[in-house]
Amino acid sequence: MTVEEKRESCENYWKQLCEKLKETHVEMASCNKDVSRYLVPKGTEDQVTYYGKPRDSYRISDHWNWKTSIKKCSDPHYVQCYNKSIRMMHRRKAPELASKGVVAWCVAYYGEDDAYHTVHGAEYLGNHKRNWSWKEGCVEDI
Repeated sequence: MTVEEKRESCENYWKQLCEKLKETHVEMASCNKDVSRYLVPKGTEDQVTYYGKPRDSYRISDHWNWKTSIKKCSDPHYVQCYNKSIRMMHRRKAPELASKGVVAWCVAYYGEDDAYHTVHGAEYLGNHKRNWSWKEGCVEDI
């Protein structure tokens, strides 16, 4: 699949997910004005921060697993939008700077373990750079 096909697939899944959960969840844009969006339980919108996300929420994005700058998050070890289905982030070039996120289109669920898990889209299968797969999620399974 091309990057555009992956984006389109995730966007289509996201639309279906938003429709299915419209009674219990609300969609939010990323504070960084990027392609990321959140679908969070109603009443938990204030829990979308640099220090965590509300449980039972979803995120669509093309980037995962990075450490932000110390200006945005004072915990230098906290991994932003940590997705266990995606490989770990790149190293920081300096302790106070952000690291680069891992580029991978997917929709992921934020669970009880305080981490995201891909429900549709990219999944990393191992240590080899090209060891990726594509998960075709079914909204009806949510």
